[in-house]
Amino acid sequence: MHDCATFLDLLIARFKDGTAKTAFTFLDQGRRDDVSYARLGADAQAMAGRIQRQAQPGDRVLIVLPPGRDYVTALLACALAGMVAVPAVSPSSAKGLPRLALIAEDAGATLLLTTAALAARIDAAETPLGGVPRLQVAIDSQGAGEWAPPD
Repeated sequence: MHDCATFLDLLIARFKDGTAKTAFTFLDQGRRDDVSYARLGADAQAMAGRIQRQAQPGDRVLIVLPPGRDYVTALLACALAGMVAVPAVSPSSAKGLPRLALIAEDAGATLLLTTAALAARIDAAETPLGGVPRLQVAIDSQGAGEWAPPD
């Protein structure tokens, strides 16, 4: 058992100790995606470093991604970056964008984590969400060394 004072401490300990252990399994239409703690840690730290370059500690980060590995990684990356994750459901059409804009406004989101496809829909829809800076999510453990644990 780990002596962890915070959720962040626990995450970091699991990432270091769980090299081959499965952190989670995502099942989607017969496809199975097993992700180890080590892989999840490297990916989340790399994404956290990217988030830290675009937002300040304590900022709200709106996560609008389809269910899966990217979503879980983004949630943990926000915690590692010292940000407040605001999870939202990815709208299936442009009709859902005004609701998403209200969520962003209500939460005071300063950054949006999303896909390239949704970013393009936001740009085309002319919603207030268009003013929120976006970071397109791509799982890439390169740059994990740029992450710095928050105070």
